[in-house]
Amino acid sequence: MDVDNKSRLPINHRERPKKSPEDKAFKQTLAVHALRLMARQNKKSPFVNIPSAEQIAAFDPTSGRECCTAERFSYDIHARPSSAWNLSAARVFTVDFRARYPRFEKSEEQVIEAWMRHTETLRRQLKGQAMSEQETQYEQKLHRRQERKRQLFTRRRNIAVSLLAPMDTELIDALGVHGMSTDESDHAVGRGEPTYFIRSKAWRSPELQVWLRTLDSLHLWTRYRGGFQASQGGWPHYRVASQQVTTRPAVINLPTNCYAPSLLQGCDPFKMKWLSPLPDKINLKHADHIIETAKLYDLSRQVVVTGRFDPERPVQPNAGTD
Repeated sequence: MDVDNKSRLPINHRERPKKSPEDKAFKQTLAVHALRLMARQNKKSPFVNIPSAEQIAAFDPTSGRECCTAERFSYDIHARPSSAWNLSAARVFTVDFRARYPRFEKSEEQVIEAWMRHTETLRRQLKGQAMSEQETQYEQKLHRRQERKRQLFTRRRNIAVSLLAPMDTELIDALGVHGMSTDESDHAVGRGEPTYFIRSKAWRSPELQVWLRTLDSLHLWTRYRGGFQASQGGWPHYRVASQQVTTRPAVINLPTNCYAPSLLQGCDPFKMKWLSPLPDKINLKHADHIIETAKLYDLSRQVVVTGRFDPERPVQPNAGTD
């Protein structure tokens, strides 16, 4: 590696903290209890018992009386969680939750904090109910696309951590989920096995593209157990290149050779200052034995990528590359 091992690349992703079974149970129970108090059957149910403007105006937070009771719980979904009415509702919720579920041994502060986080989910549910069917489908489409990018990032990072050098993991972390390519399905969800067309990131150098694609082949190597015996579980989607180019900006603060020469040549001093490429280059060439292993797993063949390859059965190769 040309990059100094003492210097670290920026980290452009955050690992989701893993919750314990107890924390998961607490969160799920709190959500169910919220549905019960708010008289909702499920997360798609409408919001009821919303206080009127007159009730909110008449509420005096200094009186010592709360805005509602657990039996007639009322939350102002249209107001901030920190409003006087909603802070009072949070206290009512907390007292009732702790009385009903003492096994969690949560303090008043812990339950209130969890409730406040849950109100963000409630507001997203309200927003979803207000969207048209077309808007809802578009939001779901964006969510699925982002989740595929996250899965791609996770697969590549797992390979870097388990098989490659620490600097390779640092480079994946520097790229983050944002540095992964976006793709688009060729047909609607639930209608057969789709092919995903990649929106290329023109800012990435050809060397970086090859480096990343090798990680994808190594992932297949691990899924085929170092041979061609497919393991169980979900396999990657089949992805092929397209003429579409993403409009998302480049990831900043990467080594110079991670960027396409055309990008660097087209940057004026102002944009170059924003991009802030690291002056040192990073080694983007895998060792020969790694490249030879990766070549065995052809990413242009759908049957290989999706875990259905059987070397004893002739298969027609699919055209295209990712």
